[in-house]
Amino acid sequence: NVFLIDPFFGKAAISRLLFRLQNSLIDCEILTSFSNIAPVSANSKSNSEIINELKMFCSDYRLLLPSGISIRNLKRGQSGNEQAFHDRYLCLKKKSSDVLVYLLSNSLNAASAKYPFCISKLDIGASREIYYYIKSLSEGKDPSDSHVELSIEEVWNPPSSSFNESESDEEKNWIFYFSHLKQFLSWFF
Repeated sequence: NVFLIDPFFGKAAISRLLFRLQNSLIDCEILTSFSNIAPVSANSKSNSEIINELKMFCSDYRLLLPSGISIRNLKRGQSGNEQAFHDRYLCLKKKSSDVLVYLLSNSLNAASAKYPFCISKLDIGASREIYYYIKSLSEGKDPSDSHVELSIEEVWNPPSSSFNESESDEEKNWIFYFSHLKQFLSWFF
């Protein structure tokens, strides 16, 4: 399993990752936390506009997205307007129960746009601690305060089967084409 924790993960980030994801069988849960605090890179859009853009992008490119990707927006506080987390992590959970966690220097939304982008591997002790922190967030619990529940908004959660009954025959025919095109395009992006 893969967890990507990035409070400002938006349309720019998913479009950068889209053609680089080679293994469509890996489950990847992306947690974001748009709140009333909007990053400078958001171009002064409201958080609901950013989330709606991300939803529309995922819907438009659903045939190219690996089936195991889910994106959820977390908020905290009584009004649900506070950011649930700020740090950025990439967490890899192996079948052997080993956990690898990397700290990301900035959001993938603007990776290397204005600032250098760095990835630091955490030691095993810190990795385990961060993994449990991430799992708590994923379950809607605030690890820093057990009395606070987080609100979770499903941004993207693909259908459980690869063929949705509402898809047209034409869309179904494109799935095979896109699966090969994606690998070809990854060489250029």
